[in-house]
Amino acid sequence: GKLDLSSLDGATVKRYVLERSRGSSLYRARTMLIGLRSFLRFVHLRGDIAMDLRGAVPKMAGWRMASLPKYLAPEQVTTIVESCDRRTTVGRRDYAVLLLLARMGLRAKEVATLSLDDVNWQEGIVLIRGKGLRTDRMPLLDEVGSALASYLRRRRKSTWRSVFLCDHAPHAPLHSNSVTAIVRR
Repeated sequence: GKLDLSSLDGATVKRYVLERSRGSSLYRARTMLIGLRSFLRFVHLRGDIAMDLRGAVPKMAGWRMASLPKYLAPEQVTTIVESCDRRTTVGRRDYAVLLLLARMGLRAKEVATLSLDDVNWQEGIVLIRGKGLRTDRMPLLDEVGSALASYLRRRRKSTWRSVFLCDHAPHAPLHSNSVTAIVRR
């Protein structure tokens, strides 16, 4: 209907938001709030309303990836890990990568940045360089240590100190995107 903008106040704006957002998806409600704030700024700058009412429009929380992460059933993880052809160097590498992800819970970036200097074979410890320059010492599980050793004994000789290398020239260290691609493949 017809709206007298000069009589618009914060309570009216809040009632409108509550009525319009009821039953809406998070995306739709957030889009409506953004549009309303823009409209209120416009009519304030144009002089139709004396007060800037954008502050009356509530903020809506909606964090990306706030839900629980999706996970695979243990049988699915086993199927994926066992799908690697460990008769080849690439298969051994992929097997070790997948074990680090599945058994030790590392992130793709943590696997990709793993250095030969991070593995202490005598103590059975792996130094993990995580988010925010954080470093953690984790026990090297037997299964993971055996897979790493099997790959490292057969991988191409290199001056790179990274544990995992690309299988094609120039045989540079894996990037976290490459680790993700190994999981997908």
